[in-house]
Amino acid sequence: MQSTKPVHAHDLRKSGLSALVALCVIGALVAVMRGDAMAAWVGRSAARVAGKVRDGIDADAWSLAVVDFRGRMNETLRAGLLPSILTLVAMVLCDSLIVLMSLRFVGIAAAQLSAIDVVAAFLLAYPLTLMPLAGLGVLDASLLAAYTDIAGLTWEAEIVAALIIWRTFTIGGPLVLGALAVAWWRRESTRSGP
Repeated sequence: MQSTKPVHAHDLRKSGLSALVALCVIGALVAVMRGDAMAAWVGRSAARVAGKVRDGIDADAWSLAVVDFRGRMNETLRAGLLPSILTLVAMVLCDSLIVLMSLRFVGIAAAQLSAIDVVAAFLLAYPLTLMPLAGLGVLDASLLAAYTDIAGLTWEAEIVAALIIWRTFTIGGPLVLGALAVAWWRRESTRSGP
């Protein structure tokens, strides 16, 4: 028996308000990217809104700050976009290869799941880790569904084991390395003194 929780009007209002705020922020960022004149307008408009709540808001200072932000953002974007994208692609490929090694470790051979199937499913499911869904296990569930569909239901337990191994190494590994780095850093900083 499935129970459904009724949706209340105040929940819908909260969701709608949150979505509206998010759209306004995205719209403001897009407007700022359009040019200095639009960035100055966004700064002045934001100053007018803030001026309704607080006295002493200088609209010209806000306008100049947003134009300066736009310039710095453009420089950073031009210099860092390509290296950032290449690094992200390398990270995702490495992550998918760790999944592949985990699957092979638990005994799932290429006859059940080929390397191309593993990597392709990972690349297709990875966009599900966008902000609202990050950390909810959506990627893991999608991978489990895809790999089970390809390999067959008889391999589900092994696939779950492989995904647990993958998460242990990709989440636990950096935590252990970070703890070791902090311990080493603290030891070195106390040894050298103030």
